[in-house]
Amino acid sequence: MARLPDYFDQNIVTSSHELGQHALVRYVYPELLNLAWPTDTVFALNLQWPTEWCKLPTGHSLYVLSFHLEQMDVEFVKQTAQTNTASRILVITDNDVVPGAWWPANCEFVSWITWHKQLDQIALLYGIAAEPNQPTHKISSLCFRTDQFKHYVTGYLLKHANADDCIISYHGRHQYRYFFEHTGRQPLDNILAFMETKQPHLELDGFDASKNYPMANCDWHVAPYTDAAVNFTNEGFHYSYTVKDGLDFYWPGPYVTEKTWKPLLAGCAFVSVGQAYIYQYLEQLGLRFDYGLDLAHDSETRDFDRIEKIFSVIDQVLDHSTSELAELTKHSTQHNLDWIASGQFRTQCSDRNKKSLEQIRSKLVDL
Repeated sequence: MARLPDYFDQNIVTSSHELGQHALVRYVYPELLNLAWPTDTVFALNLQWPTEWCKLPTGHSLYVLSFHLEQMDVEFVKQTAQTNTASRILVITDNDVVPGAWWPANCEFVSWITWHKQLDQIALLYGIAAEPNQPTHKISSLCFRTDQFKHYVTGYLLKHANADDCIISYHGRHQYRYFFEHTGRQPLDNILAFMETKQPHLELDGFDASKNYPMANCDWHVAPYTDAAVNFTNEGFHYSYTVKDGLDFYWPGPYVTEKTWKPLLAGCAFVSVGQAYIYQYLEQLGLRFDYGLDLAHDSETRDFDRIEKIFSVIDQVLDHSTSELAELTKHSTQHNLDWIASGQFRTQCSDRNKKSLEQIRSKLVDL
C-alpha cells in the first residue's frame, strides 16, 4: 500500500489574507473565510505537538490555534499566551476545555468538530458495514505502543479471560517507564506484577510497523473488528484530571482517534478505553450505546478510578457468551451504522459547528 495522507493537512501557519489558499481551511472550516478577521491575525491550524517545532511571530492582535488530529499541546498554547500578553489567543478544537486557573486569562476556547470529516475519509477508503458484525470471539484489544491504560487492559484480559474468547495484540513497545510504577492500588499493582512476570508479546496478522501511519491504520476489515463482539478501544491518550503546576487541571477532551472510529464503522460494539466522557460526547451527536453494560467509567474523571471501573466492564463482558453479547449490543450498533451512513451524524456535527461559528463571530466584534 502506498503511503496515505492523514485525514487532512496539518501544521498550517498562515495569515488572514492567505487563509483561503489552504485545502485544510476549505475542507474543514470554509465558514471561517467569511469572518472579519483582524488583518494581522496569525493562524496556526491543525497543529501536532508544535512545542517541538513551531515558533510564531510575536505582537499580533489575535492568534488562532487549532488542534484536531492530535491532543492539544497545552504547553504551546500557554507559552503563546504568555509571550503575547496583550494579544487574544483563540483555540479551536474538537474537544471541550474546562476553564481553570492554569490557563492564561487571554486564552479563549471554541469547539469545532471534525469527527464527521474523519469518518467520511475512512468510509471513502474502506467503506462502512451495513449491519452489526457476526462475532466469533467476545473481546478484542490492540496495543502497539504501550500506554498505561493499554497495559492494564491487556494484563487484565491475559490474567482473567479465556484466550479462546479474545483477539489480543501486545507488541510491548514501551514509551515511558513511569507507566509501570506501582500505584498503591492493589488491583492495578497486581496487573503490573503479572505483566512484569509474563512479559507478553502478541501479534496479529503480521502487523507491519512500517505501515503504522495515518489512514493505513483506519482499515477496519480485520479480525479485531469483524470477529469480536466488543472491542476495547485503547486510545493512546487517556488522561483526564490531574494536578498541573500545583493547580487542578482537566485535559481537553474527549480526544478520540481511528481506534474509536473503526469499531463504529465495522458494526462492532466498543468499550471506550480513553478519556472521560467519550460516550457522552458521542451521544450528544446522536449515537447510542445501550449495550446492557455498566459504562459508568465514562463519567469518571480520575484516571485510576476509571481504569478500575473498566476492569469491572471486562468482568461483565466475560460473564456473557459471545452470542449474548451480540444480541445485547446489536440494536445500538445498527443504530450507529445507520446514523452515520444516512448523514445524520454529519448533520449533528455541522449543527454544532454553526453554533460555534456564531461564538467566533461574536468574539471578533471588538477586535
